[in-house]
Amino acid sequence: MEKKRIYIILEVKDRELLAKSLLALQLSNLNYSVVLGKKNNLYNYSKYFQTGLFFFKGMGAKNIKPMKMLKSLGHKIVGFDEEGLIANQYQMMDRRVNKECIDLVEKFFTHGKNQTDNTIKLYEKYKEKISEIGNVRFDLLKKEYNNFYNDEVEEIKKKYGKFIFIPSTFSRLHLGMPDVPPSWGRDYMQSNYDDQKNLEIKLKEFLSFFPNKYKDIKILVKPHPLGSKEYWKDIIQKINCKNLLLADSKFSTNSYLLACEFSVSSNCTTAIESFFLEKPSVNLRARDEDGLATSSLIREISSKEILDVKEHEKIILEWFYDNKKFSTNLTPNLLEKIKYNIKNIDKFSYHYFLDQINKINVLPKIKKDKFSNKFFITLFRIIKRMRNFKYKILSRKKNIDTISYEHLKFPSFTINEVDDSISKFCNLTGYDKKNYKLKEIYPGCFCLEKIV
Repeated sequence: MEKKRIYIILEVKDRELLAKSLLALQLSNLNYSVVLGKKNNLYNYSKYFQTGLFFFKGMGAKNIKPMKMLKSLGHKIVGFDEEGLIANQYQMMDRRVNKECIDLVEKFFTHGKNQTDNTIKLYEKYKEKISEIGNVRFDLLKKEYNNFYNDEVEEIKKKYGKFIFIPSTFSRLHLGMPDVPPSWGRDYMQSNYDDQKNLEIKLKEFLSFFPNKYKDIKILVKPHPLGSKEYWKDIIQKINCKNLLLADSKFSTNSYLLACEFSVSSNCTTAIESFFLEKPSVNLRARDEDGLATSSLIREISSKEILDVKEHEKIILEWFYDNKKFSTNLTPNLLEKIKYNIKNIDKFSYHYFLDQINKINVLPKIKKDKFSNKFFITLFRIIKRMRNFKYKILSRKKNIDTISYEHLKFPSFTINEVDDSISKFCNLTGYDKKNYKLKEIYPGCFCLEKIV
């Protein structure tokens, strides 16, 4: 009897691969067959796949077409909004969660009750479809898995010593404003853009004097996964100071958060991640009043908040020279707010996920993967290369930025990367890696199954 199949869609590798690899291991351990893949690869080979359940990471209008295609092939769909922890305001819900998408899915999963409540305000008739599962990204931050980062943390400390970590949040600034009609959603993006512009001015002012003034204090900057690395390279080269460095991209953001003295971010989920990792964080505010994109959760969960570069300078000097350390104070009110926003605080996300998907009946229209052997995988790979070459030529004619943007989201994806993550998670959980089989069933589509 074939195992039940789940397809997990990936879009931004740097942000999603580790968490989704952990989810794949947890589900395969419970006798599911789990396939991880870049979304276009999963869509392209879906007509050959064993009929299963697709786990979408977005619910915007661009997902309507692939959802309809997958349903026509007999697959079932569950949805999620990866950005929904922060971008869940009622006024923009129809943009984040499209009505046709919520109609097409069997279940729409949320981070927590806050997102659920705001979704139901707009889609009350779909409330039976809406369930809270949290986000597996936060499972990675729990003490059970902290050791996953040990090797990287030690390597970072050996390479850089003590440092302040600045994870850049200029994704909207670097991507620019999209051409969309006037709406609350556009106002939200414009507010976010304006805030990032203010933050850019503040950070440039800070970096223009601090590294040269305090050469014994090291600062590492890591661009957002969708931000411009060249932008930061140019700034760092112009400042030309040995203690201001671009963080090596081979290490994960979580490893940097664990290795640093403290982080300085701006309305960024790294503040939430720092809290779970029990590391101090500073929230650099764009302005005194909240913008439309400002997260009250991030404000409350940050260890400190600052408005200007002088405050920024002061807390750094106090930390390094006066030994005035700080951390987030977990009050009962803050804990309540965290639990209101994030479901998987006391349990792992997959428990809630399984409770819901076990209720979904998938009729096996295709009982076994078709054309999944060495000959056809080689053939599909050749066809894929030809298609990618054609796409690059057409993209250059239409928009020179298209290829680089896609490369930022997914620079590469190999079976060795997935296998390495699975091996480390097995070591941490006590699972025997020999009991699991990882196989590339189609180009860029990796299937994990428990074989014992």
